[in-house]
Amino acid sequence: MTTTGFDTTDRFRTSMDIAAFVFLVVGVVVTALIFWPWSDDVFVGPRFDALRIATAGGGIAAAIWIALERPALRWRLSDTSATLFLVLNVLAYALSVDRQTSLLGESMLQTGLVTVFAFAGAYAIARISVRSLSRLRVLFAAVSASATIAAAYGVVQIANIDPIWSDLPLGRVFSSLGQPNWLAAYLVVAIPLTTAWAIARTRPLERLAGFGGVILQTAVLFATLSRSGYAGIIAACIVGVAVTLTHGLRIPGSRKKLIAAAAAFLASAALVLASLSAVTPDVAPANIARRVASATDLEGFESQQYIALWKVGLAIAIDHPFTGTGQGTYAIMFPQYRDTVLDESMARYLSDFRPESAHNVYLSIAAAAGFAALAAYGILIVGTFAKHNSTPRGSIAMIDPAQGKNSTAAIFNFEHPNDPTHDRG
Repeated sequence: MTTTGFDTTDRFRTSMDIAAFVFLVVGVVVTALIFWPWSDDVFVGPRFDALRIATAGGGIAAAIWIALERPALRWRLSDTSATLFLVLNVLAYALSVDRQTSLLGESMLQTGLVTVFAFAGAYAIARISVRSLSRLRVLFAAVSASATIAAAYGVVQIANIDPIWSDLPLGRVFSSLGQPNWLAAYLVVAIPLTTAWAIARTRPLERLAGFGGVILQTAVLFATLSRSGYAGIIAACIVGVAVTLTHGLRIPGSRKKLIAAAAAFLASAALVLASLSAVTPDVAPANIARRVASATDLEGFESQQYIALWKVGLAIAIDHPFTGTGQGTYAIMFPQYRDTVLDESMARYLSDFRPESAHNVYLSIAAAAGFAALAAYGILIVGTFAKHNSTPRGSIAMIDPAQGKNSTAAIFNFEHPNDPTHDRG
């Protein structure tokens, strides 16, 4: 049997499609877990090298697939905002006060234009390659697995059995991410995705593993002592409930069972934390409660430091509203604003430091690339939750064969519970 040119081309096209998705999945896992303790740049350098390699490989594979397949891709709100954000960042780089810094960013932070392109490439690969629920599940599984591994390593650190680092700075866990706030931010994103993956599982062992991962991730999130992480997970819960309600989804099970499941989840996470606090008092519930309470103490010295960084970031953005001062230039601009924006005592204290960012994602974007870039970023985040930005699919339903082979009584339609056979295609 001979192979035709059409068959060869078809197989090659399919392999490029699969390769793009594989690069995306591998990138998701590796960038969360990789670090190299034998180099000066232990965490950020290896992570962004892996991101760039995955983006380059996935981008080439996706480009070849598009050239061969010529798919009819729908242009979405998130695509517009992502493209606008990228264009505005290129403009900010072109008009930067220091193009060399803006190209790669601060040393050991790498928040420059190259990284912006890498993230934009990862977004494009995800848009092109994640075209089905099965691939979306695989992507969620990759996030769930890598986050659970990172959380498990966090437990190792808390238990003081980490073979690499003998102690935790200020008693705060950082795992493979290298910084407590970075770990918290990652877990805030991973926990909802792991929860969604666990809910979608039908096999008991898979569902148990998924919710076990959520419990472990939540416990380690609290162990980071990151106040922004605490605020983030509360916001994630609120958004999750809002999206579920507005999209007409309904999780099967009575209200009492759902409440009992939520209570069991919180109790399990608290039990994990209590067990860890017996080894490391820094993560004791009382200490976490004090950390949460300190977020409301705006007159405290730590809060005042952050407010000072915010003030400088806002001042830079106001003075450069259209294109900012360029990526990674906050540390360069800070001395020029420190003595005029801040009161004398705080300015004197911060003169001994070199703040690398405004300690706020939104102010950092505005200061680096302008308010229009900040608006594009905000639209990208909000637009992601729009119904038309979801993965193309029909209505989600579950069929119970025990209820009958051809009976509508066997169908549970998650989106249209009162109309089991409704399918929006």
